[in-house]
Amino acid sequence: MEVALFLPTLIVLTLLAYRIRFLDASGAVSASLVGLLIYYGGGLRWFGTLVFFFAISSLLTKYRYSEKRNMGIVQEKGGARGWTNVLANGGFASFFALNELAYGGDYYTVAFLGAISTAFADTLGTEVGLLSKNEPRSIIPPFRRLVRGQSGAVSGLGLLAGFLGALSFGIIAVFLGLLNQNYLLVILIVLAGGVAGSTFDSFLGSTIQGSGECVVCGKGTEMLVHHEKPTKHIRGIRFVENNIVNLISTGFGAAVSLALFLAL
Repeated sequence: MEVALFLPTLIVLTLLAYRIRFLDASGAVSASLVGLLIYYGGGLRWFGTLVFFFAISSLLTKYRYSEKRNMGIVQEKGGARGWTNVLANGGFASFFALNELAYGGDYYTVAFLGAISTAFADTLGTEVGLLSKNEPRSIIPPFRRLVRGQSGAVSGLGLLAGFLGALSFGIIAVFLGLLNQNYLLVILIVLAGGVAGSTFDSFLGSTIQGSGECVVCGKGTEMLVHHEKPTKHIRGIRFVENNIVNLISTGFGAAVSLALFLAL
């Protein structure tokens, strides 16, 4: 009965996300697959955390979109996420769901929460931090001032938003009973993974992530394509774009949460 209700619900949610331009066609297909994997591996509670992450992240991407687009960092196509973005944020979460289905145990739940907490903290830190009135600084010494939207740039507002995002996932994990552990321990584990993963994301953005300049508008951007034209490469490794950095950082956040869980 639960499966019979879940499948049409997933289809309706995916079509709705496509209709309101949260996803493009490729994103809708890949999001459906990710949703199925996470549901069959972890059940409705895992799926519920995924829906929370996707809904809040997409709403924040749309918020003051035109203003952020001029900075050269937001999603193209009106903010609709494609398959690369879906897999970058949900790839490790899906992997852990498959292992949960095959083997079970708290280890994969902890890793899942660390990965999804990282993705959420990074998204909030980026989308909210872009709206800060203060100039951001580099995440690495000598902490020089950077242009808003530049890879590796962080602001106090963005760091706070990321921290609160990771904290919210720790609270959600407790509320949904995803781990049969001490409540404060669960919050600490999820919070640590999210903060560490999102910070590592900024570090990679400052060091190896490729960035360039739009050949149409002349603005700096971390995207390989802007205004539907390939950007001019300036620094970093060109093929290491934002989605690759997101994938690496979610894996790092999962590893931190798991390591802390095993240590405690």
